[in-house]
Amino acid sequence: MRHTWGSVACLRAPRFSNVGIACHIKIFGITDPIGIHNLLYLFALLVFLPSLVFAQVDTGTLTGTVRDTTGAVVPDAMVTVHNTATGATRAAQTGNDGVYTVPGLAPSLYDVTISKTGFADYKTQVTITVGSHVTFDAGLSVSQVSTTVEVVAAPGGGAEINTQTQEISQIVTPQQIENLPSLTRNPYDFVALAGNVSSGDKSMSTNNPQLANGGGQNTTAYRGVGFSINGQRLSDTEVLLDGAENLNIFDNTIALLIPQDSVQEFRVITNNFEAQYGRAAGGVVNVATKSGTDNFHGDAWEFNRLSAYTANTFDNNANAVPKGQYTRNQFG
Repeated sequence: MRHTWGSVACLRAPRFSNVGIACHIKIFGITDPIGIHNLLYLFALLVFLPSLVFAQVDTGTLTGTVRDTTGAVVPDAMVTVHNTATGATRAAQTGNDGVYTVPGLAPSLYDVTISKTGFADYKTQVTITVGSHVTFDAGLSVSQVSTTVEVVAAPGGGAEINTQTQEISQIVTPQQIENLPSLTRNPYDFVALAGNVSSGDKSMSTNNPQLANGGGQNTTAYRGVGFSINGQRLSDTEVLLDGAENLNIFDNTIALLIPQDSVQEFRVITNNFEAQYGRAAGGVVNVATKSGTDNFHGDAWEFNRLSAYTANTFDNNANAVPKGQYTRNQFG
């Protein structure tokens, strides 16, 4: 009789208590059927689980507490959040403590309706920005008839108040991106609007041909966004585009160049940012691009600069140097 010595191969996964672990045991010719399928399931779990729990840094969260006129919390109230641009609707219910949370909201203006039987419907508008934590508390009044309490907010949904985290940040709004002048048409120029930001070290140039001389629109010769946050190096700024890192890992320059007209808004986080961002020693620039809506629309634009429209510099005039000639057209 032939006997074969085998081996025991086991995998330990202490973080996953409900994962079956397969061992292939072959001792003295007695073979337990190999658990190849279980091993494949475990491999797939380890590969795809990080993508499921990855933080949604390009969306916002709306939370709050619903109370009645006496100050008591209202459980099981229905909170409906309607995106005015796309028509998408999300719903949540308050818990026993009267608290509701609606995560993963795309940056937009939302109609919020809070309702429960025996109370008047409560309606208002809330603006969700990229990476925001918006707290909105509501008070329901008792009503014997069908009535609605509508709260009229300031244009744009009112001021954003973050009472959930210690993050220090500033949002660059769509109105600022559209209306503020930009000589280079580089959306990252508006990072300068935030606090604790200074112009970067001009000696920190890059050899990236896409960004350096002759790179076309959004040209820059500096690493990162071209600004120093909290006095750190230019390369110490994390740059996100719709939730994904937007940096070349070799020289920390911008990986994907986007036109200014495609940017909806972005947030400049300068201090106390959460661990979900990672990497950044200086700050985080979190950019959200424009998304589609339920209405057909589009933009066509042309940005033109001619030397005929500009004056000569003071030094050139003082030294009798004629004005230089240039023509610049950016369109899309």
